Amino acid sequence: MSRLPPSFKSLYRLFLRASSASVLHHNAARKQHRRLFRPVFDAAAKVVGKLQRNRLSRSERIGCEQFLNTFQQRMDGTLSLLLNSAQHRGIPHQAIYNMNRLQKAHAIWIHGKYYFGSKNAWDSKATVTGNSKPRVRSRDIDRMEKNRMHERCWDAFGEVVRMAEGRHTLSLGRLYLRPWTLEKR
Repeated sequence: MSRLPPSFKSLYRLFLRASSASVLHHNAARKQHRRLFRPVFDAAAKVVGKLQRNRLSRSERIGCEQFLNTFQQRMDGTLSLLLNSAQHRGIPHQAIYNMNRLQKAHAIWIHGKYYFGSKNAWDSKATVTGNSKPRVRSRDIDRMEKNRMHERCWDAFGEVVRMAEGRHTLSLGRLYLRPWTLEKR
């Protein structure tokens, strides 16, 4: 893979310092905030890598350059929000605080639902005869409905975040959870 330009690395380091200051250098909040914005920088790094390969058509190159210009404008707005959060304890600080809490709550919900909450919902004591299906327990139906409601709420919240990002030309991060492994790191 090609090396990233110094300006991109500098932007990422500046973001990390501003992010740490915005959460008052609290270690857990700093890590959560970095985890929230890492996919944004990864996507931009992929586009930078595409541009460095010089095997793009003219239209692809223009699209990549427009993406990077938009990324730069959004990062300027994001750094401004982080600066305000670090200097004042008003609405920007509360927004950063709530973003971290929501990211943590989403990670806990996903972890419980997809990694350890996906137990078989069928009643193991039910006998299967012919084409009949095992019975589904009522508490499992309630749990499945609750999970569907959570998914719809997170989808709606994601749309609100994208609208806020578009209106104020900033980035509020992306939720990404790496695949769960049982190995200890």
